[in-house]
Amino acid sequence: MLMVCQNYYPEIGSAGNRMQNITHLMKERGYKVEVITAAPSYPNFNLYKGDRFWNDKELNGKQFIKRLITKKHKHASSKWSQFALLFDQMIKGAATVRQLNNRPDVVFATTPSFFMAFVGVYAKRKYGVPLILDVRSLWPESLKGAGVFKHDWMLAPAFWFEKRLYKAADEIIINSEGFRSYLRQRGVPNETIHYMPNSIRESERNLKRTIPEDNRMEILYAGNMGLAQDVSLLLDLAERFRDEPRVHFKLIGYGYRKSELKETIKARGFKNFLFLEAMPRSETFQAIKNADVAFVSLVDQGAFDTVIPGQLIDYMAVGKPVVAAVSGHAANVIEAAEVGYVSRKRDLNEIELMLRKLLERPELREKYGVNGIRYVLENLCWEKNIQVLEDVVKKVMMDETR
Repeated sequence: MLMVCQNYYPEIGSAGNRMQNITHLMKERGYKVEVITAAPSYPNFNLYKGDRFWNDKELNGKQFIKRLITKKHKHASSKWSQFALLFDQMIKGAATVRQLNNRPDVVFATTPSFFMAFVGVYAKRKYGVPLILDVRSLWPESLKGAGVFKHDWMLAPAFWFEKRLYKAADEIIINSEGFRSYLRQRGVPNETIHYMPNSIRESERNLKRTIPEDNRMEILYAGNMGLAQDVSLLLDLAERFRDEPRVHFKLIGYGYRKSELKETIKARGFKNFLFLEAMPRSETFQAIKNADVAFVSLVDQGAFDTVIPGQLIDYMAVGKPVVAAVSGHAANVIEAAEVGYVSRKRDLNEIELMLRKLLERPELREKYGVNGIRYVLENLCWEKNIQVLEDVVKKVMMDETR
């Protein structure tokens, strides 16, 4: 299986983690996996110069992982600089496909963005093999929702390429059931769409929960601080709890708005707010374990009603009650699993009341935490959910031999 992806170990975030787990689990099942991926650069190239994030000995320095070295090393704020980086990755990815020593049996490519996904299309056509497309985000719809492009006409070429990409795929895997109706509206047959959510490994699920002995309540946000996440809500909440010594806030992460949020916290003089830089997944899990309540948010745009934020799954896995400013599919999961509170309107007064209720009722925090662990065990286990991909691989290989 040839895997083509932009984000891969040791990059932080749900994208790199998803590809890393797929690699390990498919290899455990006897598949030979070859990877073409960009050199780690998100959120910046320098983050990966040391050894801190390179903690998977089974993937360090392996020849089956082919990393693309580009002239640009980081995701710049300029749209055109970022476009140049992605285009460079696509050109070098196609060149790497031409130099493969062995013909792949199947290609597994992932979005976003389309650039590396089209390297997968190129590999499919060059070698005459099936293509499985892993849709992790409705790109470019998400760009529109985040306000990256203000005029629809600017995204018209991207939507055209999106349609061509879906048409080129033999089968499509989605990580959120919220994507299914969108894909069907774009002509993708329902029988070719398969749901494989981001999940948790057994080693992560078996972590013991940490419940602080004091009466403080730490509220944590861990993850991306980009245009899609309304993390500024957490700062407004910290203002409302400024004089409440029992309540503390913590931010751990990376992303487009990281520097802005960090400066705002400093400027507002919060004494109840701790900001930590991005850290490896194992360390982030430990920090989540040590929190009392976990916070998740998405901006109020229809494009994000289809997604499940990756950190939501992590929160539930280690039994943390969730307070969320989301709507759509993420809100439905939180309510169905009974793991916390949701403010679909992103109402600050409503969220404050939720937090005060959890502050005064530790038994409620315990109940929601237990529910989260149960939901993950029943629905979000990588060792079970990888079967979706294996079944799809067998399907396309069987169709190929007919």
